[in-house]
Amino acid sequence: MTKRNSTHGYLTQLARNLSIKFSDTLSEILPQNITNKECNKPLIRYEKQMKMTPLYSPACDAAIGPFSFDEGNINDCYQTIADDPTVQEFIKGLQKESLGSGCNYELNHNRNPRCFSAIEVENSTAKDVKHLLGSITNCSILSKIGIVIIFDANIKYAERLLQYIAFAKYVNKTDKSLFNNVFVIAKSKFDAMLDII
Repeated sequence: MTKRNSTHGYLTQLARNLSIKFSDTLSEILPQNITNKECNKPLIRYEKQMKMTPLYSPACDAAIGPFSFDEGNINDCYQTIADDPTVQEFIKGLQKESLGSGCNYELNHNRNPRCFSAIEVENSTAKDVKHLLGSITNCSILSKIGIVIIFDANIKYAERLLQYIAFAKYVNKTDKSLFNNVFVIAKSKFDAMLDII
């Protein structure tokens, strides 16, 4: 199996396991006028472009809605999700297992996200740190909570980039809150959180 195919297969599995973990919770806490929107069917998906017409918008590998593609802001809705005990427990797990920036997680870092969570999966692409930086940026801009999953064999590249970001913050080259809504996590640790075998 090629690395590309293995990543694609993982994304399918990831979307299924995210659905198992969060679909019932989202259905319970979200109002029907949100869940019944065509753009929110399904609420959890993979390889779906987060289109912000007419502006260019990169795709993310997987996402947890609801989705805010139209003009307007549903940040209050995302806050409601974040306040749910099941989701809070999940965020605590991310804080514990995150490699870097998410350890200083700020819930209100992005006040106008397009989805609740944007997820990027990096296999061999993690070796290209500029690509990886783009994935982290994409997750931060698109979502309330960004998650970048790194295949374990390439975790050292993520660690190196996060060290650079931490240094840039330390010497005031960038804002201290940069990427504070993004968790970078090893695939094995994220899989354990979702009970993916």
